[in-house]
Amino acid sequence: MPTGYLWLGVAFAAASVIAIVVWVVVERRRGTRAASARARSAAWSAGTTSNLAELHGAALSRVTFDGSDPQLEFEKDLRLVVTLTRWPALVVGNRVLRFGHAEYRVRLAELLGDRVRSARTSIDHEVVLELSRGSLLIEP
Repeated sequence: MPTGYLWLGVAFAAASVIAIVVWVVVERRRGTRAASARARSAAWSAGTTSNLAELHGAALSRVTFDGSDPQLEFEKDLRLVVTLTRWPALVVGNRVLRFGHAEYRVRLAELLGDRVRSARTSIDHEVVLELSRGSLLIEP
């Protein structure tokens, strides 16, 4: 085998090894992020309010379903998923809109992309997420 072909084979083998190592690292990071998001989702599903601070600055990115339960997805450094047992009430201006109201879906869609300015619990143990264009009231 001529020397040029030998070096070409060595270079190809080295490039293949590097590509495999990069792929493994990327997949591990992706798996870590997914596991972390699942762990955070599980904590929210259990109804805990101890991690409300994590939502501060997060953007409401999607509204999806887990079976019949609504899920609110927030994007920050990781994806945070809040699974609810019922639809949150919306406070827009001085109006409170509940699921089934004619404007509910439109107003909820308008909140997509908004960042959480504050997250707290009320006297009635509701979780209140204040966004720039309205608030979400999540009843216990």
